[in-house]
Amino acid sequence: MIRKMTGCIGLLALLAATTPVRGDLLYGVDTTSDSFYTVDSVSGAVVVIGKLHPDSDRYTTPVAMAVRKSDGAIFVINNSPTSDEGLSTVNPLTGLATHIGIGGAGYGQALAFDTSGNLYAPDTNVGLIKIDPLTGFGTSVGGGPLPEEVQGLDFNAADGYLYGLSTNFLLVIDPSNAMLVSTIPLSPGIVGAPQALVFLGDGTLIGSDLGTRLFDIDPATGTMSNFRTVGLGLSPQGLGLATPVPEPSTIALLAIGGLGLFGSWYRRKRSVQV
Repeated sequence: MIRKMTGCIGLLALLAATTPVRGDLLYGVDTTSDSFYTVDSVSGAVVVIGKLHPDSDRYTTPVAMAVRKSDGAIFVINNSPTSDEGLSTVNPLTGLATHIGIGGAGYGQALAFDTSGNLYAPDTNVGLIKIDPLTGFGTSVGGGPLPEEVQGLDFNAADGYLYGLSTNFLLVIDPSNAMLVSTIPLSPGIVGAPQALVFLGDGTLIGSDLGTRLFDIDPATGTMSNFRTVGLGLSPQGLGLATPVPEPSTIALLAIGGLGLFGSWYRRKRSVQV
């Protein structure tokens, strides 16, 4: 009986650990909705999880996002009001933001983690900024001015470079020395303004622009393709690859199931003893 119970509990643990979040599902934020939401990278469909803050005057300009690969922690850059300026984390279940701080070298409109957990932001005049995720303090890495303001940024584990999305170019930056590796023209081009950039798990590079569009980008040529419309008329300014997070209802069901199994086992044990 104990073996059966152990097996059932093991199955419950497996289900909890693999609560489905599809590999092509993205998290998003923007300054239009001031909300945290998911974006289906295939269809562009949006599901709003919640406001970054219940007060409509708080967290009014979330402009960038990065998801730390080691633990799935979500970080955003917000520009106003002053009380919420700088780096914050976001609860993926509620969408509520928690302010961390700001300081040191200023950072702009994009954010990205590398696979080692280093957090970077581009600055048009300075080059590359490294941000402490615990304090929000930014330190200039150098590299010199960039040709255009970078609005989207992500790390490509395949080649070890940061890729930045600007109005006319896909910029490739070496994070080891902050130097610009290449400037690749985008074709057919951005509508309105560039917004966000993210690599999917399969290596597909996804961008967004102010035309409420998602699109694929060839990292080698800058060719844009597979255009689709983002739901609810949104233009994500920050995108991050979603990671598995059990929903509260799933956790509750697993807990109830585990208690039920234990109760059944305990009753059988008592009946045997009697």
